[in-house]
Amino acid sequence: MLALVLVGSLVLVTGAAMSGSNTQLANLLVGGVVASAAGAVSFYFASRGAEEARKDMLHAALGTEMVPDLKGHKVAEAQAIISAMSLKLALPTPAPAADDKISNQDPSPGTSVPRGAAVTIETRNPVP
Repeated sequence: MLALVLVGSLVLVTGAAMSGSNTQLANLLVGGVVASAAGAVSFYFASRGAEEARKDMLHAALGTEMVPDLKGHKVAEAQAIISAMSLKLALPTPAPAADDKISNQDPSPGTSVPRGAAVTIETRNPVP
């Protein structure tokens, strides 16, 4: 927030300076606006709070999905979670029961994958 106030103030001062005849001062202030804006953007993207925003922008731009954490869920629950996304659920052979709990998955939760990618699961109660 402070960065926005500082950059905004510098923009106002630069606008006022450009109405005058001192072009050297105007050029100096325009450089200050650019440098301040770049610093504010860098600070924003370097902060921990912006991590989700970066991920969201990457997912929107690159057409990727974040793999959900399916461990501990029943197979039926995992199918419902995956069906709400653009991912596919890859079941082991033979197929587990809907009540079996997921013990492992590949790719790992939080991994960014292309849309339509498969998430392979293993269950705790494998069918013999």
